[in-house]
Amino acid sequence: MDFNETLESALKALSLGDAVALPTAAGILLAVDAGNEEAADRLAPGARNPVLLLAEERDLLQYISALDLSVADQLREAPPATAFRFSGVLQVADAWLNSDGSIPVALSKDTFSFHLLKRFRRALVLLEADAGVMAQYAGHAPASGVELLRQGYLVRSFE
Repeated sequence: MDFNETLESALKALSLGDAVALPTAAGILLAVDAGNEEAADRLAPGARNPVLLLAEERDLLQYISALDLSVADQLREAPPATAFRFSGVLQVADAWLNSDGSIPVALSKDTFSFHLLKRFRRALVLLEADAGVMAQYAGHAPASGVELLRQGYLVRSFE
């Protein structure tokens, strides 16, 4: 599968409420539409450390109320796999939010996630998945994100 085919498959899966596996700086993570309440109800009970993923700093204005703009600069300049916790989050399913209404937020630092977010036009929630969950999800335990992409396992329905 080439880049565009993989991107199209991921977009289709996300639009149907499915999860996709994304290779990130933090490892292989599951990604789902942040605002999809049904997907959140299905996945949140077993989820660990959900993080709201945005394409770029201007997206913070759409998803965070009363944003301190100086934090946007810090988030943009942060190394990959860094997230900042925000309260006053908008357009995100309640199941992803902590009891205080906050969620860690990160900006995309890789090409695939950036293009996926820009084309999907909605935020994603990233979820940690241990090797066992990923093996169940993708049919095997991937050695790396590149391996996952090469074998065509990037997009799978998560049930």
